[in-house]
Amino acid sequence: MILDPAGEVKEFLRALYHVRSVVFEEIPGLHGSVPSMRWMYHSKALDKSGSVGGRIDYNMHGIGCWFIDESGALIDVDFDYSVDEKGVEIFDCWRVKRYSESIGSEASPVLKKLLTLAGGLFLLSG
Repeated sequence: MILDPAGEVKEFLRALYHVRSVVFEEIPGLHGSVPSMRWMYHSKALDKSGSVGGRIDYNMHGIGCWFIDESGALIDVDFDYSVDEKGVEIFDCWRVKRYSESIGSEASPVLKKLLTLAGGLFLLSG
């Protein structure tokens, strides 16, 4: 099934909000900021990879983290601290495409075109 680009982004955000809710519920000390996971990892309070509550797998990478939810969907974000000191999650068209493929959908032609033009960076705050 091919979703329209807006539908793909909405589905990605739905999955990301689910990941956020599990992470906030299961990892104390994040203070409402998933990017705080990076600081916890660097201070050895969190492993580089693991499972959150037995429900979400994660793996810290470079400046972000990928998550695999209970359905096997891949949600990959980078963390940006230039907007807010607590950090925000950022993602681009490539990550939305990878998410779509992980749930068995083909990326829309418009999303594929955006990938070739500018990479289409998105920012999630709050």
